[in-house]
Amino acid sequence: MNLAGGVLLYLLATSSFGLPIEAQDCPRPSAGPNTILSSEDIVKVTFPDGDKVTFDCEIGYVIAGGTRRYTCAAGTWRPALNMMCERRSCGSLGDPDNGIIDYPDGNQFGDKAVLSCNAGYDLVGQKEVTCGADGWIGRLGRCEVVICSPPPEAANAKYSPVQDEYEYGHGVTYKCKKDFTLNGSRRSYCETDGKFHPEPPTCVKVLCPTPDVPNLRRYEGPPPPYGYKAHVTFKCDDGFVMVGSAGVTCEIENKWSPPLPRCKELTTTTPTTITTHTTSTTTTTPNRALMLDSNATKWCLLAAFCFFVF
Repeated sequence: MNLAGGVLLYLLATSSFGLPIEAQDCPRPSAGPNTILSSEDIVKVTFPDGDKVTFDCEIGYVIAGGTRRYTCAAGTWRPALNMMCERRSCGSLGDPDNGIIDYPDGNQFGDKAVLSCNAGYDLVGQKEVTCGADGWIGRLGRCEVVICSPPPEAANAKYSPVQDEYEYGHGVTYKCKKDFTLNGSRRSYCETDGKFHPEPPTCVKVLCPTPDVPNLRRYEGPPPPYGYKAHVTFKCDDGFVMVGSAGVTCEIENKWSPPLPRCKELTTTTPTTITTHTTSTTTTTPNRALMLDSNATKWCLLAAFCFFVF
């Protein structure tokens, strides 16, 4: 080898191009939010050149992108730390019978699912569950229909159908015994509080007093006794005019509605005499009240009140 060749070899051997790359440790790696080193790597203090590490997602999170494994190469992690994690989704719990499930904040890790029952149904079991690392924790309850005990008895009445228990929304019908009148609601229903509403009716005997009004007599309708809804029409004796309604009905309070009419005696007018200086003429004005008397009763039967102009 000549002198020139030896010098060239020496320069190559001593130049930076010919020196081996110096090994370097890598810093403790951090891939990103909600990522952690695997259980084997998390206890390491140093990470020498060529060392490999693996990342996992924190509890409740799943990998959403990037890679899990990295290698230390001359003080740098390869490939670049780019692993991403996102919250786990527990999905939907489906549609419950007779209720609805609400997800106030969503259905991901840490969120809650809340069960609400429809009207007439009671919750049996857990009202809410939480989304955990492996899915929903616990089990939601169920919605069961409200059950009512038999309704209250009503004096002098019976109800149907007769059962040991009744579901929400089911009803019964009350019926009074003979000669009794139902006062209140005929139907009662099993409600959300487990009781029947409205309260049962009462069964009463309705008997209105026999009319005893001077100069008033029954014209149409049944004779006494007067029970519920008995309707009677009256007329006044001749010479009297009716004040009030001719027709009345016996109501639940044992009273006539409208109130019984009365009979007012017809009044008469004094004849008027007109006299002149030449001839005397006596003119008598007919008693209009008496003229109307024959039709007064008929008119009063057709109207609530009678008016007469004299």
